[in-house]
Amino acid sequence: MLAVWTAAHWHNVPARLAVHWVFGGPDRWISTTTANVAAWFCLDAIVCLVFALITLGVLQGSRRIETAGEAARRELRFRKRVISVLVVAEYFSVFPVWAELLGLPSTAMTAWQLAFAAIILVLLARVVLAGQGGTRGLAQGEVTAGDRTADRYWTWGFLYFNRADPAFLVEKRFGVGYTFNFAHPFAWLLLVLIAALPLIGRLL
Repeated sequence: MLAVWTAAHWHNVPARLAVHWVFGGPDRWISTTTANVAAWFCLDAIVCLVFALITLGVLQGSRRIETAGEAARRELRFRKRVISVLVVAEYFSVFPVWAELLGLPSTAMTAWQLAFAAIILVLLARVVLAGQGGTRGLAQGEVTAGDRTADRYWTWGFLYFNRADPAFLVEKRFGVGYTFNFAHPFAWLLLVLIAALPLIGRLL
């Protein structure tokens, strides 16, 4: 949709576009050529695609640890909190492109930076306070089994590799959140997309 809008309003697009901002304002620009704008859109599209695929992975590509009782309800809430971080980050990542193309004032970008940081910090705090899998604060007797993956599939406690596991995201053993199953091809697809971001960024 953004590409279609830009093509329809190409005559109104500024001669140069800011593509990177610090708190004091933009610090990197590109000239408005078809190649530059296409690379910029491609970079933004890959960022959104990565967030969307990881969100899908949390929903469909990871196993439920608990299936009944309060522990299961807490785990579901934990997943929703993780997803809220991903969705907010995805939508906020699109705003700078729209702001620049629409010619919004620099104060809009300052407000975006402040709002983005504040909202993400609040959402991450909610994830951390929930504890891994939502287990923090479980009532006595509501014991959670935790992730049952065997130790032999973990290297140094944080690299998971299991060809027999259909999940491409698994709960971390340390910290909060999810990590990749490095034996799953979909995990490598995501890693390739993430690795492509700085390469495309160098084209701008």
